[in-house]
Amino acid sequence: MLKNATTVSVYAHTRYGVHPDPHRAGGGSALRFPQHKGGVKRNALLALGWRLLTHILLCALACSSYAGVQVSILWGPFPGKTEWPNYASGTRCEVVAHISTNTQYAYLTRVKLRIGIETLIDQTLVYPLPYVYLNVRFASTHFPDSTNLEIYAEGADSAGQRGSASRYVWVYNKATLYGRNEWENDPCAPTAGVPPSSEFLSAMNHNVSRTCVALGWTKQMVLNDIEPCTVFYVNTHGNIGVFTSDYDELTGVMEYILPEDILPVRQAAVGTGYPPFNTGLPPLSLAFIDACLTGADNSFSVFLYPYYNGYDTNWCENQAVVGWRIPVDANKTQACAAAFWCGLQDGETAHQARDQMVAEYFYPDPVPGNFSDHDSVWGDYYTRLNGAYTGTDDFAPHFWW
Repeated sequence: MLKNATTVSVYAHTRYGVHPDPHRAGGGSALRFPQHKGGVKRNALLALGWRLLTHILLCALACSSYAGVQVSILWGPFPGKTEWPNYASGTRCEVVAHISTNTQYAYLTRVKLRIGIETLIDQTLVYPLPYVYLNVRFASTHFPDSTNLEIYAEGADSAGQRGSASRYVWVYNKATLYGRNEWENDPCAPTAGVPPSSEFLSAMNHNVSRTCVALGWTKQMVLNDIEPCTVFYVNTHGNIGVFTSDYDELTGVMEYILPEDILPVRQAAVGTGYPPFNTGLPPLSLAFIDACLTGADNSFSVFLYPYYNGYDTNWCENQAVVGWRIPVDANKTQACAAAFWCGLQDGETAHQARDQMVAEYFYPDPVPGNFSDHDSVWGDYYTRLNGAYTGTDDFAPHFWW
């Protein structure tokens, strides 16, 4: 049965530097006054006493106003953005904590950065520094969907002064899964791709509540559920530039879902601006259209709108669409889907997981030709769903951050 319808960088680190306005030793001034006799001299001494007392109080107030440890938390790669996102989604979430001391003659002795309940950096400083930057990249999929995630940083200086700051961001990891009822009705059937997809995506902290294998699901149902998701999977019939709903199982009428149907849905979802500073929902990280020939061209790259993020100008960075370039046997769906999502859960990149899936498809025979002859990854080959994005096949030093 065929499924076609018609035929290393270091990512957690500390940056040091010379304070742009280093403290300098304060100067003094000599007070000189003429000698007077009697009451005149006494009044002059009283006036001088008040002036000295006032000067001391003002100095004390000035020191209390400016002394201490200051902490600020920014989003994005170093040196950080002044904007703060409405969500943390994907494997390229990044924060910068700026910690400095304004205590006169003091220097920082310890700095700390925590995300959620896990401390990523807790460092005693060996050299006398007035400020440091703590820069960490992490994966939202390390945390359950809808977590109100705390980013916390603190510092201490050699004068015993301490400072800290917290900021919060919502974690957004949502998957939409659809499969033809005839193939998915028995979750143990070799044609069923949704069960392993749901299992592995749940393990990667995705909300999989938008899952549908009901008889007769429609094009409109799919489009409605494409809007809020960050991962999309469908197991159905397809061809170049098209895949089908399940409406034909119920009515006998074929219903086609085209790239031009998907684009306006994703545009409305994202809103204006570039992620993660856009006005709407996060972009899709990955779409897998498990159907014949749907990866033969890049028509379905519309899933990846708006194609850029707010950090740089790389097209579809950390985003990918996966689809078969060949007519595929539906009876190999479950094994292939399991191989693909398992690879991503293990921290593999999209093309590594694709290679693992293609190898499973031809097992026990060797893969004829190249892996990419049989299944395409459109967008970023190095897209990840688990573990921090590195832009290569290399793992981040601490995997998720």
